[in-house]
Amino acid sequence: MNVWCLILAAENEPDLCCVPYKNRRRYYVLTAVFLVVLVWTILYLWIINPLLSLIMIGFYLATNYFQAYCCYYQRCPYIGAFCPAISGIYLGNILANRLKKKNAEMSEKKFKLHKNLGVLSYFATLLFPIYWIYLLGLEFALLYFVFQVAHYAIFGLTVCPSCAIRDTCPGGGLQKSLLSK
Repeated sequence: MNVWCLILAAENEPDLCCVPYKNRRRYYVLTAVFLVVLVWTILYLWIINPLLSLIMIGFYLATNYFQAYCCYYQRCPYIGAFCPAISGIYLGNILANRLKKKNAEMSEKKFKLHKNLGVLSYFATLLFPIYWIYLLGLEFALLYFVFQVAHYAIFGLTVCPSCAIRDTCPGGGLQKSLLSK
């Protein structure tokens, strides 16, 4: 890492030494596995009641929406290009690109609100279906929960450290706080 990269990282600016993101293969594998489980869960909820499935999709879309403003506010260098977003919330990148093109207003208050709502909707996406998965059996609910925790941990330990906005992103911040304890 050169001196310029160290200075940027020290100022909580995007670490441009990480752009473009280099380990796409790992990212694609982790995201593909996550999306398979997400789609399976949505389809299972649809069988029980289509409304449950739509709620789950709503949480997922809300996460993308709220993350978009966070990306835009943080001047994420991945906007409009390949983005190593956790759990495939790639729609956030597309929406952030629209905000960037419109030169939308930036507000720290709005960023904090979007960050908090994004984290809530992310965890709602993960936790919402547990009851209905439990109806299949306790082992399925535990397996689902362990998968989600493992996915977040593996992603956070292998992808987040190489991300340009790891110090300011809500996911990277949560990962960093968990690791520092």
